[in-house]
Amino acid sequence: MGEAKRRRMKQLRDQQEGRPVPVREFAREPRQTPNMDDGRPGRLSSYTRWEIGTDVYGWLILLAYLEFAKNGADGLPEGLFAPRRPDESEEDFATRMQADELLVETSAMAGSPRSQVAEVLSSWVPVSMVQAMVTRLGGFGAKLLDDSGAAVDPVAWASGARPLLGGLCPATHWEAGLDQLETFAESRLVVTDPACEQLLQHPVATVHAMAALVTWLYDQAEVVPDRAAAVYELADMGAKMGKFVF
Repeated sequence: MGEAKRRRMKQLRDQQEGRPVPVREFAREPRQTPNMDDGRPGRLSSYTRWEIGTDVYGWLILLAYLEFAKNGADGLPEGLFAPRRPDESEEDFATRMQADELLVETSAMAGSPRSQVAEVLSSWVPVSMVQAMVTRLGGFGAKLLDDSGAAVDPVAWASGARPLLGGLCPATHWEAGLDQLETFAESRLVVTDPACEQLLQHPVATVHAMAALVTWLYDQAEVVPDRAAAVYELADMGAKMGKFVF
């Protein structure tokens, strides 16, 4: 039985017995720094598995986002977490955001894309891996743009990604996530110095912001002409490479 499954079972027992269940957003740091010298026949070194995992975990998060973008979530409105409208007062906007937060929180269920992202982060991604994972995920999305030659308006991009972030990112990280959405859209997914500073303070929000922006690209026909084929290719790549880290 894997560590993640053992932890889930323990949490379930604790919930059933009324004991408090601690919430951990990221995995524990490795006991020893990954290195190239601990490999052996039939098993890669910890450093190689760390490097492969940095890609694989980002792809798993992206796949959860892609599932949400395609299927949505029962009971959540299409305009979830939309930007403030010109005719909307500050008070009305704040009220709508509170309502959206309540909808998201009450719609989160075990096995949902939202819980899948949380599971990946808490099981396999230590904080020390976040910057590299976000950078690689951004490079993955930038390649979609480069290969297609499409030009994307940063404002439309950030706006289109908002409901994705709102649906999957924990509400406590929304504000920082929105800031990172705009920063990454303006930089074309490059992790600039300002974005890196925010990442250090708000790693969860940064992961969700990058994943939401890359996911939005998959639904733009000029960027990804065949979404189903592209998602299948990503899932296949994740499954093949995941054999080396799981």
